[in-house]
Amino acid sequence: MNKGVSLYLAILVMVVLLSIVLGLSTILLIQIRMVGEMEDSVMAFSVADSGIEKVLNEGENATDTPSGLYYFSLDNGASCKPDYIATSSPDCPDDTPNFCINSKGTYRETQRAIQATR
Repeated sequence: MNKGVSLYLAILVMVVLLSIVLGLSTILLIQIRMVGEMEDSVMAFSVADSGIEKVLNEGENATDTPSGLYYFSLDNGASCKPDYIATSSPDCPDDTPNFCINSKGTYRETQRAIQATR
């Protein structure tokens, strides 16, 4: 009557352990993917911030520069396209004293944008 009980018990323990390992592996893979996406997001934001800085370094000459001239890309594949926007544009708040700067940074497939007013 007790023959084979230990075999069933061993299989049951192995199934439970396998379920735990597969569950933890799934959680770990999701976390690794999420960290990679955060890295891409931070890089895209940093590149967008660099675009703002590039336009601000131009000072008053920024409004004289044709739109799209500030576009740049980095060796790691990140790119940025900052543009100045006149205060009369609907994309720039009315209470802005001089102009707005929109900067969109791209890294891999992630894009982040910043708007600054000056």
